Amino acid sequence: MNLSRLRENTFLYQKTSESKGKAGYRCLKAGLDVELPMPEAFREMKELFENGEADEAYVDAAVLRKLEPKCRSLLQVLREQLPGTEILYAPGYYKAGADEGLFEETLEIVKEADAVILTLGGKNGSGSIATMAEGVDGTNVNLPACPHRPRYCFGHGLSYTSFSYSDPTIDKKEVSPFEKLTVSVKVKSTGRVAGTEVVQLYLRDVQALMTRPNKELQGFVRVELQPGEEKSVRFTVSPSQMAFVDENMKWKNEKGEYEVQLAASSEEVRLTGSYVVTKNAWLEGRDRAFYAGLETGE
Repeated sequence: MNLSRLRENTFLYQKTSESKGKAGYRCLKAGLDVELPMPEAFREMKELFENGEADEAYVDAAVLRKLEPKCRSLLQVLREQLPGTEILYAPGYYKAGADEGLFEETLEIVKEADAVILTLGGKNGSGSIATMAEGVDGTNVNLPACPHRPRYCFGHGLSYTSFSYSDPTIDKKEVSPFEKLTVSVKVKSTGRVAGTEVVQLYLRDVQALMTRPNKELQGFVRVELQPGEEKSVRFTVSPSQMAFVDENMKWKNEKGEYEVQLAASSEEVRLTGSYVVTKNAWLEGRDRAFYAGLETGE
């Protein structure tokens, strides 16, 4: 149905409204969505809501209708494919507005669950940051405040001693797509007993053609050290380690800046640096490097 013509028909032919803006409002009251491509109709209808002649509840209802997904939900699919499993559902938040009234029910269900599937993103399931409909965007999805942090982040390890990192070196600031580079660092035991440190190499694509992970573990090595002992760690990095499948389903080495992080865990980053890949290149998936080469020494 052409919604613009529906409004036009209400105004021009049925003559049940004295203006196009009021015709649009009558359609909303009847539960019909309308399009307002003409500025005069939009401005008049906007004024109706601003001066109180029109009830905003009808606009809210129209927004909620537009937010209904046009495909089966994850909940429907799970219940179809797992008929013998008890599946509880809580929406968590309303599709529109910032009402937090559903949080308590949702958290109670989570407490009793054996497994939890949490979906985040656009309130209409778009997967974006907080897109709720055309032109209706927000900076968040109004989740409950969460002051907690993970007790142990990825790569964390307990130890009876301590270690320091120094002298980070990246032997090349610019490389071609298939040229290797070396990242090195010195690790020293600063405690009173012998211990083992797991030196971790993370890479981050600073600006990419498509959404990329915040960081990727690309190498790690266990370094055993006596009190006061120091060793060098060298990672050999291939740019193809950060290749990804582009919109044409081809593995792409993308040009641009890549941040290097030398760390004791994903959150405990000790030293950073960067290098630049000078141009784009494509490769076969079987030729892609998946992890850095490594070497340790005095």
